[in-house]
Amino acid sequence: MLGSQPFPTLDHLRERCQIEDRGHDRGNDGEPPATQSGLDPVETEIFGHCNSYYSELLDEYRRKQLAFDEVRKGSRVTPSQLDADVDQACTEIRNTYGRHREDLRTQAKEARGAIEELNRFKEENEISRPPEIPDSTKLSWGILGVIVLLETLINGFFFGEQLPGGTFAGVSQAVLISLGNVLVIGLLGKLLIGRIVHRLSLHRFAGWVGLLAAVVPLALAFNLGVAHYRDALPEDYPGYEAECYRIDDDGVSGPTEADQEALCLLRTSTFLLSGFKSYLLLLVGLAMCVVAIWDWTFHMNDPYPGYGKRERERRKKENWLDVAKDDATAELEAVHRDSVAHQNAAFEDPVARRQRLIAAYRDVCTFADQVRNRRDDLEVSCTGAIQLYRGANIAARPEEFRTATPDHWEEPWTAPWDVPERPPKPDWGTAADAEEAKESATQAKRARTARLDACHKEMMTDMRRTTKLHG
Repeated sequence: MLGSQPFPTLDHLRERCQIEDRGHDRGNDGEPPATQSGLDPVETEIFGHCNSYYSELLDEYRRKQLAFDEVRKGSRVTPSQLDADVDQACTEIRNTYGRHREDLRTQAKEARGAIEELNRFKEENEISRPPEIPDSTKLSWGILGVIVLLETLINGFFFGEQLPGGTFAGVSQAVLISLGNVLVIGLLGKLLIGRIVHRLSLHRFAGWVGLLAAVVPLALAFNLGVAHYRDALPEDYPGYEAECYRIDDDGVSGPTEADQEALCLLRTSTFLLSGFKSYLLLLVGLAMCVVAIWDWTFHMNDPYPGYGKRERERRKKENWLDVAKDDATAELEAVHRDSVAHQNAAFEDPVARRQRLIAAYRDVCTFADQVRNRRDDLEVSCTGAIQLYRGANIAARPEEFRTATPDHWEEPWTAPWDVPERPPKPDWGTAADAEEAKESATQAKRARTARLDACHKEMMTDMRRTTKLHG
């Protein structure tokens, strides 16, 4: 079926427009008058319905003709234009790399400087092993946080047994103690162990002296003080008979606060604690010190002084260089990819074009013949309907109006529709010519693509040479 509407046959028009009934009614009223110069309303409705159908066919024919013209014209991009596009794309590739080259050179220079500084440090300090630092310090900080939290809770629990407020009151006092073990003693231990692993004997000697004479006594004294502080929290401990108090004629004199009493007990009864829980509190504190020193020294950083810092600087510089290389590479890949895609999109296969041209020409010619035949059939239907209307109109007119019909009714009505013609047959050549043209066009496209690849490869090679860090 041509068109989206059903073909308006004479019977279809008769039923749709009620030709006889309306012709009889208008003829009985003497309409249309003799002065009517064109189609009357009923004839206009008949013609309008037929014309709507035919207009749809003509629109479809024009669409097919436009499609045929597009195929006949072929690609509007000439080989010289494609060659010029390659030149422009190569220029854009070079300019894109040029915008990044100075930054890449600077980043590579800084990265090489960091590597040289690290290698010089290793040579000066006679280090042959790789640095031992984590990729991220999040785990190390997490361990320190767990140590602080765990010791705070343990100390808070032991303190809470001696306080009216219980564990909550003990925790509020235990936070600073935990920070002291983790931060002060832990960092001091890290510093001195760094001296112990140093290659110079003087540094190692100073580290051992500092560790044994400072860190160990400090950790022991600090945590003994914490244990004595727990013992001193009850008001009735240790009793006025202890050395911290003096009884004379004026009464009892001595510490009035738990911290003062703990300091006094630390001086006078250093290793004498009230019971098992106080000794357990001492051991917990010392254990937390050891874990904190281990985490600060061996887990968060390389133990050798300055080694981890230089390794981190090297990694940072190389990471910045990698980011700069990735950005430049991504832009170069985008320009190259778009340029190759443009060449592929502009390529027109002569064999496929010939086949499309033949198919489009046959399609438009076949449709033109169908429209021309359908126009003849449509003219028959429309003319017959109009003549049927006029006959019913004249037959129904009163005697005095029977001859008072419009003058143009004396002549048969003819349809004013244009007839579509077949387009001229194009020269689509032979299949062998199309195959030969395809081979030539394919080779030209490969050559242009190879030029684009060479430009891209040249810039990538220069980038690798510019950013080379070793050798």
